[in-house]
Amino acid sequence: MRILIFTAATGGGHKRTAKAMEDYFLNHIPGVEVRIVDAIKEVNKVVDKTICGSYEFMAMRAPKLYGAIYDQTQKEGRDVSKPLSAMACRKLLPVIDEFDPDVIITTHPFAGEMVSHLKRRHKIDQPLVSIMTDYGPHRSYLAKGVDAYIVPAPECVEPMVQLGIQRPKIHPYGIPVFSVFHPIPAEDVPALREQLGLDPDPTLPTLLLMAGSFGVTNILEIFKSLMELEEHFQLVIITGKNKKLYEAFEKVVPDAPKPVTLVYFTDVVQNYMQCSDMIITKPGGLTISEAIACDLPMVLFNAIPGQEEDNAEFLVNRGMAVRIGKNQNGAEVIQRLLKYPEKLALMHKACHAFDTSNCRENLTELVKSMASHYREKRQQQKQTGGQIYLDNSATTQVCQEAAEKVVDMMVRCYGNPSSLHQMGFAAEQEMTQARETIAKFIGAKREEIVFTSGGTEANNLAIFGAVQARRHSGKKVVTTAIEHPSVLQCMYELEKRGYEVVRLRPDSNGVIPPEALLEAIDDKTVLVSMMLVNNETGAIQPIEAAAKAIAKKKSPALFHVDGVQALGKLPIKVKRMKIDLLSMSGHKIHGPKGVGALYLADGVRIPPMNYGGGQERGLRSGTEAVPAICGFGAAVKALPEPTDVLPRMQALSDYCRNALREIPGIVLNSPPDALPYIVNFSTQTIRSETMVHFLAARNISVSGGSACSGSKESHVLTAMNLPRKTILTSIRVSFSQNSTEHDVDALVQGVREGMETLASGKL
Repeated sequence: MRILIFTAATGGGHKRTAKAMEDYFLNHIPGVEVRIVDAIKEVNKVVDKTICGSYEFMAMRAPKLYGAIYDQTQKEGRDVSKPLSAMACRKLLPVIDEFDPDVIITTHPFAGEMVSHLKRRHKIDQPLVSIMTDYGPHRSYLAKGVDAYIVPAPECVEPMVQLGIQRPKIHPYGIPVFSVFHPIPAEDVPALREQLGLDPDPTLPTLLLMAGSFGVTNILEIFKSLMELEEHFQLVIITGKNKKLYEAFEKVVPDAPKPVTLVYFTDVVQNYMQCSDMIITKPGGLTISEAIACDLPMVLFNAIPGQEEDNAEFLVNRGMAVRIGKNQNGAEVIQRLLKYPEKLALMHKACHAFDTSNCRENLTELVKSMASHYREKRQQQKQTGGQIYLDNSATTQVCQEAAEKVVDMMVRCYGNPSSLHQMGFAAEQEMTQARETIAKFIGAKREEIVFTSGGTEANNLAIFGAVQARRHSGKKVVTTAIEHPSVLQCMYELEKRGYEVVRLRPDSNGVIPPEALLEAIDDKTVLVSMMLVNNETGAIQPIEAAAKAIAKKKSPALFHVDGVQALGKLPIKVKRMKIDLLSMSGHKIHGPKGVGALYLADGVRIPPMNYGGGQERGLRSGTEAVPAICGFGAAVKALPEPTDVLPRMQALSDYCRNALREIPGIVLNSPPDALPYIVNFSTQTIRSETMVHFLAARNISVSGGSACSGSKESHVLTAMNLPRKTILTSIRVSFSQNSTEHDVDALVQGVREGMETLASGKL
């Protein structure tokens, strides 16, 4: 695994966060390669000096100006890093291409925007993780190409959502710090103090004064006022690499009336924190995170307006810190804490309660998961020639488990399951296992599963079998006007045979009104047939309402559900849903083509459609397609629980919908509560087939509607009573669990370009 971390030198925290992650990754991910790059310096060294110099100047000399800029960008969402984005293509892209990372992490908003720019322009497709190194969410961190945001605390999640970030992208793990920052037992403190040359007396309070990477103007005043206090304590001063500040302290420390230890740069800051009773510091994001990790109470001074003000507010509200106000005497604030150790103990307890010790571990697991998914996607792209495939309602790529099972059954276990020898028995056992797997997935028994050649045959067997089974009860069938062609064509045939077929029309959202079902079903109805999920719009139909209507009307009707588009995407429990017959298909769930199944509830008897050797309970004679059947079973076994995947798919669907809405003229046809795997929209200007061909030329696969309806106008959108130009320009996008925001970005860019250039295809 290769991890590329982009950071920047505006303040020391961004780079220390990057180094902390590198340290942890190298020690906890076998074989990992990590590279840290200063993004701004890489892009342009002059710009780097200008930006870093400006930040340092404003932080030290004009904090109010800095705060005003911070507030303005927060309100208006302006990003001062965008001018750097064009340079990123020339400078950062070669770095990324040469290292070829599996995951990119950024610890600075400028770096995040630059990498995001490359993703939006489809120059790179690696997953991007943005780490927020301050406790106040700011718009500058937000970028469209970011796949995951690591935020410092749960309190940051809702503000991020309010700023437009999808909740599943936000991970409140904390700010990563080096693993050496942790509390130590009280009994170990005296020895550590002695090791550092401090007074080991446990009753003598130890105060740690840190200036931050740039230092501050009034730190000497705080020092002088501390020296005037009556209370006994020892003071440690760490100036970092601020040589000017160190030299200033060198002049006054020798005359200090209290024990003072002056430290320049040190690589054991954690030791000083671990043996201190409080830290006096400005609220820089990383310093305070390191202090929290050591359970160290904080006294905050000179917060720079902007993110440091936000940090200070967060810490004070959490009870981990107190502030030295603008006109307050800092020594008096510290004196109160020394006089009332109970308050200090409460602050210590609050720091301990804010436990982010799992931050590095959680981040590592997330990065490993994203890298694994990225590598799988890269492998799939190699296999499909770089295609962006968004037509999964038509068919899906066969998963590895199913493909391997099919081959295994063709070359190893190739017996006829009806044969009485060992090879036949082995094939029968494998097929029984597949039947068991599929049955369990929908809450059925294996004896209730009948294998077919696909969803179309399952629908035909269910419909004609049901009306034949109930032929003495009536000749009325209730269905909908938005069914799959394999159901609609059966209905036309039934009408030829003298059946009354009631086709219920959907509302404007593509959903059949439950009251229409109740009105249509009566004691002469022998079959109710409707889909669970519409294959063109993703609209979820009121299946349970239909089952209740059948029961309420005391109808003899059998209830058939076309579950082809719902299997593996929505929870299906046939017993609870009162379904008598359920159609399924293998190739819609990453299984092989040419295989499907019909669930036939216990007690329901239907006649066969063909005759022969009596296979599949006599309902479908002929030697079973064992490799395909077992591949179907393997695909079902590989499916995660639908409820585990739905949140991520909903986030992807929302991302797609929001991106499409930004294109002028686009109309969404799928209802807001549709199955998130399907998004149907219309351009209003470009004919469906023209746009489909335009996108196909760019290796983006979508469809103009159902794959089984050919080039005909959509009967589903027609039934929804949509305008004809909406119907003629409709596009169906359908996701799989392998689909990503990068795929959506490519789609949206393609649609935008198509609408701008396809003048000849306009209506």
